[in-house]
Amino acid sequence: EARKMAAAAQRYGRTLLYGLNRRFGPSELAALNAIEKGLLGEVYHVRASWMRTRGIPLGTGWFTQKDKSGGGSLIDIGVHMLDIAWRLLGQPGPRAVFGIAAQRFKGLVPDNLTFDVDDSAFALIRFEGGKTLELAVSWAFNQPPAQNGTVCRVHGEKACVDVYTPDGAVLYSNFTGKTDCRVNPLKPPNLHGYPALARHLRDCILGKATPTCGGAQGVVLMEMLDAIYKSSETARSISL
Repeated sequence: EARKMAAAAQRYGRTLLYGLNRRFGPSELAALNAIEKGLLGEVYHVRASWMRTRGIPLGTGWFTQKDKSGGGSLIDIGVHMLDIAWRLLGQPGPRAVFGIAAQRFKGLVPDNLTFDVDDSAFALIRFEGGKTLELAVSWAFNQPPAQNGTVCRVHGEKACVDVYTPDGAVLYSNFTGKTDCRVNPLKPPNLHGYPALARHLRDCILGKATPTCGGAQGVVLMEMLDAIYKSSETARSISL
């Protein structure tokens, strides 16, 4: 379906932009700015997770049904963490995917509701140039309370960025000794969030910008998600 969308946009000269809102968050944009300025050096690894202790979406009635949603936690919240991690890594081409998508908390769903999707998923993705990405997501997971929420840490040869902290994105650099380093909170841009996403869409329609996640990128993103599910089914690494 992603390939069909990309082909249709190209055939009819239309703008195709995936509404991946985390690309426009204040902390995410601050981290991207630091990376593009070269403050991290070459970025080679990202660890991304969105771990809900208890958060299976039951209100709509369709999130837990594969024939309507396409998947569970990996499709619902995993796509956003995978995308922002891939974006901060520089959007390299994926080469191999190993992952698992599982359902372990069926008991949290009422018996009258269909629940045939994953409530957690984990993956390791290898990209061209030896870059790597760790992904972990869950709708339900037994964990220390402080671990509930999102994590995105970008590691480079010079420094690293912790995207989600109480102070926003934070740059860690000038490492000395065993643990000492310089800690520098990063300032986000004035325009961010959905207004930034809306402006980007407008600029793409007017030909002033290229979609940050257009047809081609959407296909690659879907290929990675699909590969995680295939790897889970086969218990093997999937080559891309």
